[in-house]
Amino acid sequence: MHQRKYLIIACLLFLAYFINGIIAIPRLSITYDEGDNLSYGIRFVKKHPEKVKPFDDASTMPMLAFNALPRAIEQLQNPDLKKNDDGFSDIISGRYFTLFLSAFIGLFILRWSSELYGKAAGLFSLFLFVFCPNINANAVLVTTDALSCLFTVGTAYYFWKLMHRGSWKYVLLFSISIALAQLAKQSLTHLLIIFFFLASIFIVKNRKLPMFNRDLLFKSLSFIFIFLLVINAGFLFHKSGQSLSNYHFRSAFFQRVQNSLSFAGSIPMPLPEPYVTGLDLTKNMDEMGAGRPETSGNNYILGQSQTKGFWYYYFVSLFFKTPISVILLVFILAWMFWRKKTWNNNNELIPVFCIGYFMIYFDFFYNSQVGIRHVIMIFPLLYVLLGGVANWLLSKKTIAAVFISYSIITFYVFFPNLYAYSNELLPNKKDVYRVLGNANIDYGQAYFLLQRYIAKHPEVKLAPDDPATGKFVLIAGEYLDINNTGKYKWLRQFEPIKEVEYCYLLFDISEDDIKNLK
Repeated sequence: MHQRKYLIIACLLFLAYFINGIIAIPRLSITYDEGDNLSYGIRFVKKHPEKVKPFDDASTMPMLAFNALPRAIEQLQNPDLKKNDDGFSDIISGRYFTLFLSAFIGLFILRWSSELYGKAAGLFSLFLFVFCPNINANAVLVTTDALSCLFTVGTAYYFWKLMHRGSWKYVLLFSISIALAQLAKQSLTHLLIIFFFLASIFIVKNRKLPMFNRDLLFKSLSFIFIFLLVINAGFLFHKSGQSLSNYHFRSAFFQRVQNSLSFAGSIPMPLPEPYVTGLDLTKNMDEMGAGRPETSGNNYILGQSQTKGFWYYYFVSLFFKTPISVILLVFILAWMFWRKKTWNNNNELIPVFCIGYFMIYFDFFYNSQVGIRHVIMIFPLLYVLLGGVANWLLSKKTIAAVFISYSIITFYVFFPNLYAYSNELLPNKKDVYRVLGNANIDYGQAYFLLQRYIAKHPEVKLAPDDPATGKFVLIAGEYLDINNTGKYKWLRQFEPIKEVEYCYLLFDISEDDIKNLK
């Protein structure tokens, strides 16, 4: 493919990405976590990175400071500025920074796939990103979930380059990337385990790699130095060097670590206090499990509700929330791997191992399962791999046209409420909540859309606490009572007649229905 054509198509795809995001941002209501996230971002800009709220601050990270920049700039321009909109305008403004930073996910996908499989494949992988409902649902919010995609695929790409070239350039880029990942999402601490394991495999298995030489020790020490420097600087060196004995951990896991390392209790730790505290707080919340006011509502999948994690939660969620076209490509890719037509241990092993690790960890060792946003970092890696199918698919013009058309249509059917996306394997959208639960379709993002629906249908009201007649809407999570409040018990005796905006349920209650209440 000619370079000019390659660049034009790439630019058009990025243009579509930005237009979609700019349209979606003001149309989505404030989600459940955005207020806490922005609050921490503002405090961070004010040079207060400490975790002061055990549950609200647990998973907040320094990268949220980017989302607070619009308000900071406004405040500098007008020092007396005060707002009374509960942070609404600041959250909307902050969303544009997430949209901008998330565009780099597409850049990494484009570059990696192009280098592996060619320019056409790179553009195809980029297309999958631009019309991915799950990544784009989070790329317009003041959260860190989309950033987990960015730093997972970015770190994996630089690791791949490092394993092939071993140059100091990629030592530096990989070290910075994996360190920045620790400032973006706490679950990305697992990248340290993943890439330590992969590096060991590459070094032991292929001694001809440029990295395996006498300067391996110096490169490893440089990595440690850069990693620690970036993390400490990222948390403004707040209480860096605090000894382990000075921490008061909440989680049983970190308490065990503290007790087992009591001999080193007085030795300064080369990490900032908020970073360590954040890991402890999130681990504590996971140990507490779901179904508590401090953590989350009950985990729910396939009609089952419980406080502990389901081993199949994310497998099921991804199966019904990934576009069918992508699922089919995954099967084709798996067949190609099995036939050894595209498999190369030095290339595909890295994204495959990352995807497998995250899926196993979050399904089997994680209790707070609140939607696939916690595992969306696998999608960019998957789209890079699917570049291996692109040349075959694009050679079948009719099939390719159907695939592209379907991907675009199914994206815009849900747009801008992409968080509630489910594929056609669940054709009756009224019953999606029974299969996927509330967390896979509701994050608080659709209230504005509901208000527009009610404005067009004035006979529809929000469901009352006590029995009444009329047409009512209720969010799926309340109907399932995942927060164990006991509210709307009367309404749970009735079946919804349809869904509204893919995450609300509509009921039509008559006088006879009220008379038959138990």
